[in-house]
Amino acid sequence: MEILFAAPENAWGGFLGMLRDKMPEHHFKATGKFGVEQGREPLNAQ
Repeated sequence: MEILFAAPENAWGGFLGMLRDKMPEHHFKATGKFGVEQGREPLNAQ
């Protein structure tokens, strides 16, 4: 399963790294933002 982490890679003291260690069967992607992307241009969620 792919899981979107809408925060920077190092947010909350390495929380994403802890999740990756506990759930290696999942793929995590840190975007550092909250929004929807279509193609290459992000759409702002407002």
